[in-house]
Amino acid sequence: MEIKSAHSATCLRFSDIQGEYFYASLVSPEFSGSVRVWAYTDSQWLAALFTEMAENWQGWKEELKWSSIEEEFTITCTHDKLGHITLYVEMHHDFGSLEPWRLKASLVVDAGQLETISKDAKKFFTTEGSNP
Repeated sequence: MEIKSAHSATCLRFSDIQGEYFYASLVSPEFSGSVRVWAYTDSQWLAALFTEMAENWQGWKEELKWSSIEEEFTITCTHDKLGHITLYVEMHHDFGSLEPWRLKASLVVDAGQLETISKDAKKFFTTEGSNP
């Protein structure tokens, strides 16, 4: 599953579901990074985050947020009331690592993209077998 920015070449990718794990990647001409995310049984709530955004495409008041259990991946979503949704993504690997790293980036999607993103997320996170 891939979410492409409406304003740059940045994209957020979800791939390789393996039981309770999946990979999240941020890719841009300027940077890239991937992290293996332990979702336990919570990936369904990540799909629900995208569904909530699509259902409320005209805007919402508070930030919408999902974090993995160990917080190696976090996505926070805001709406500017003009049809632009900013996805703030943070990923890191520092649990016991001698060389920890952290990547933060944002990408903007348009409200018109939300329905497709929601459908893709629901299919990826629920149909692909990520939950028992």
